[in-house]
Amino acid sequence: MNDINILISDIKQNVKMLILELNQVRKELYVLREECERLKIENLELKKEALAKESSSLKTENTCTLSTEQKLNELINEIDKCISLMQN
Repeated sequence: MNDINILISDIKQNVKMLILELNQVRKELYVLREECERLKIENLELKKEALAKESSSLKTENTCTLSTEQKLNELINEIDKCISLMQN
């Protein structure tokens, strides 16, 4: 019986550590999402400048597409679900 209690304790500790790691990943995803939003705004400003100059040369390397932002949101939601399940 003591071995079972030790195993249960180990599992609980592992779950706590996993939750901490998932929370860290979630924080990093939020940072990526904020950076994505910043890049979208920057890209819009570059497009406005290019249109004002009637130039067709746009910087496209600083883009964050809507699908990228959606994927980040999906990952955050999945992590939230995992954390919720592990806490129950």
